[in-house]
Amino acid sequence: MNKRFLYLGIGIHLIYFTISLTLFYFTNYSETNDFLTYFNAGKIIIEDINDLYNQSNYLFPYRYFPISAYFFTPFSMMGLEIGYFVFQIFSLFLNFACCYLIYINAAKIQLNRLNSKKNDLNSSSIKYIAIYLLCFPHFMNYALGQINNLITVFLLLSVYFFLKNSSISDFLGGILIGISISIKPLAIFIIPFIIIINWNRKNKKLKIDFKRSSFRLFGVIIPILVSVLFFILYPTLWQGFVDINFSGEYTEEGINNSISITRAILNLFYIMGIQSSKFIIFLIIVLIVAIPGFLIYIFKKNSNVGINEGLIMGMIIMSLVYFDSWDHHIVSLAPFLSIFLITIDSRVNLKATRLIKNFKIGYFLLASLVVPLSGLFFLTYQIFPFNLWASIFLLIIYISLLKYSLLETAEIQASFDSNYS
Repeated sequence: MNKRFLYLGIGIHLIYFTISLTLFYFTNYSETNDFLTYFNAGKIIIEDINDLYNQSNYLFPYRYFPISAYFFTPFSMMGLEIGYFVFQIFSLFLNFACCYLIYINAAKIQLNRLNSKKNDLNSSSIKYIAIYLLCFPHFMNYALGQINNLITVFLLLSVYFFLKNSSISDFLGGILIGISISIKPLAIFIIPFIIIINWNRKNKKLKIDFKRSSFRLFGVIIPILVSVLFFILYPTLWQGFVDINFSGEYTEEGINNSISITRAILNLFYIMGIQSSKFIIFLIIVLIVAIPGFLIYIFKKNSNVGINEGLIMGMIIMSLVYFDSWDHHIVSLAPFLSIFLITIDSRVNLKATRLIKNFKIGYFLLASLVVPLSGLFFLTYQIFPFNLWASIFLLIIYISLLKYSLLETAEIQASFDSNYS
């Protein structure tokens, strides 16, 4: 049955892919495709780098680090039609690579917990990999020509290396996170969660693995420093980058369908005619959403909560707080949700079972309803100008995971290798 479900997932995923190509080549959808932004950036970075953040060159703002534009240069050199097709084939390949990495990481986590049951793992893996492939946001990711699959591969590989529990692997994992942030800063809020820090409940002391944490952070910093070098050499790039990403200057005025809480508040203020600093609102929401997550991650009682769950928390925080979070960003979160559900121990008490059930509900709603509900927004925004559905589903997952983190490990399941971090 699970294999049939996997085949269904693959088939529907290929339908997403095929429809996206059809829309690009046989409708005027290509004129408003996000890929045009990447395509133009790939040309501008080699023709006139100082013009990279000149928004007159784009239909939609280019928001990423300068180094990421070079990734798109090969596709830009092919011309729009061929470049788009090659890019989409590459994106499809990355998605299937993600499926493999979901399985590998889940298997490693189970091995670290010393309670792996191969048959159960295979069955769960097939089920939740299929759900990952079925995620409706994949369609938007393909249709818009987005790069979230590339970010996802880097993040999954980083978890793979972190799970090896060695300084060199930590360094490599950090580099991969740094590269992902350099291409698209979706994962910037996961940085605090890669620090190996926890509260020792017996000794009542904060324990930090400075060596391994330093290797991780140093790895993250190296790719980002390359972009910093660009900003030093070309000061106009820094100003453009800050204006677009943090000041809200190029955040669309009026009402839009971003899935973030920050955007919903900005929509409300726009309706009420309240003038406000977009950056201050952003900071306030960051403090409200992120601080509880990081503190609970440090003081967690459940030793089953490790690096995979840390990445979930960090990416949910980003989705909830950033000005321009979109439904297709769910693509980069979904693999880690699948890994969590694959590796969750079935031998849990009633309280944990309820939290896991809520987690599943949030995931399934994200996978199936976020895109249609975002579409519904365009029909109802004059009456209800808030695209809050994804935020609600994300909060269900986030709160469930935070509560799960505060359950005593002994209450939930048997032995667990403390190296899982």
